[in-house]
Amino acid sequence: MQADLHDPGMIMDRAAAILDLGQPVAVMLLGVLHLIQDSEDPWSIVARLMDAAPASSYLTISHPAIDIHRTQWRPDPADFAPEGVVSAHGAVARKAAA
Repeated sequence: MQADLHDPGMIMDRAAAILDLGQPVAVMLLGVLHLIQDSEDPWSIVARLMDAAPASSYLTISHPAIDIHRTQWRPDPADFAPEGVVSAHGAVARKAAA
């Protein structure tokens, strides 16, 4: 689905047309939240998506890790990441059962 993350209500409405929201789903925000400015309240966007997700749904998030290797956060496409180098933070959470 192509959608604007600034409109979580529309996203969940479209998702409801193709998913059974009576069952747990996965809300995957991988490599997108860093595009939302703090002033645009990304926390509220995530909260609204998860409020609309059924109980026992999962949330996955990844975010660039500029604090780990400040000069390597956006390497050239031909560059490789040496073993043990982390370029992003990631998290998985499960919404509590009803």
